[in-house]
Amino acid sequence: PPVSRSSFAGNNLNYLPFYAVTSMKDLRELSQWYGGIVRDSFRRDLKPAYRLFSGKTAGELVHRVYEFVSRDVDLSGTLPYYPDRAQNTEYRMRGTAEDKAILARSLLSEAGVRSYMALARPRDLPDIGDFVSPDVYTHVLVYVPLSRENALWLDFSKQFNGCGIVDEAIEGSMALVLVGDRYELKEVRGCCLNGLSADYLFNLDS
Repeated sequence: PPVSRSSFAGNNLNYLPFYAVTSMKDLRELSQWYGGIVRDSFRRDLKPAYRLFSGKTAGELVHRVYEFVSRDVDLSGTLPYYPDRAQNTEYRMRGTAEDKAILARSLLSEAGVRSYMALARPRDLPDIGDFVSPDVYTHVLVYVPLSRENALWLDFSKQFNGCGIVDEAIEGSMALVLVGDRYELKEVRGCCLNGLSADYLFNLDS
């Protein structure tokens, strides 16, 4: 006879049950918490950014800042929530993906380009419902709105990706973007390595 299914064997998606405890009530509390720990990290006392980078358009300037931070600053890891000051990362030319995101945002801000810190999680992780915790988010990004229709996501989790290319695990996920003392949810849309992007619909016959 078939073996009866255990009630603790996970759901139909084969996700095992898990238990977690958090002190955060909602995403607003998470965004305020993260905004607090990075608030003093953007200051730089080194050469002004406008002397280091220039471009005819905001997009060109963003690309130049990204190329500098991504390639010239060594990547030392991807563990989030231990931010260092932008000036320390630039002085050592070494930092985590979060440190590099903070440095990039600092340089962009000094050059007059609006940008925002953002938190993202892999899209294939189990649905967590209303549970809110910093541990849920694995990637720290920089969101750069170039216009109403166009924006760039800067991901520093890999050292030699091009500007606007994000980790495939977070492509299409909803990111928490910090906008002052509030937040917005935006879909992560990175550039593909070959410059092409398409959506496909497959119908499988039973």
